[in-house]
Amino acid sequence: MDSSRKTEEVIAALLQNPTIKEAANVAGLHENTVLRLMKQPEFQDQYRQARQELLQSTLNKLQELSSQAVATLSVVMAAQKSPA
Repeated sequence: MDSSRKTEEVIAALLQNPTIKEAANVAGLHENTVLRLMKQPEFQDQYRQARQELLQSTLNKLQELSSQAVATLSVVMAAQKSPA
């Protein structure tokens, strides 16, 4: 497996797991290997970009869902005869 593919796997594992140790296990690497990788500037840039993309995606989804929630709440409130 090439190093760029492994880097992508490590980044995905870091984004999906709460600890570096768990991410390392998912990626099939030793924790120390992931820690060394995380010190490399190129990896740091790729990881930072992936985190930003994930955050933006999450914010977009929250915005979409909050609009739906407000619309649903408006319908429920309009349908009630007395406030709950």
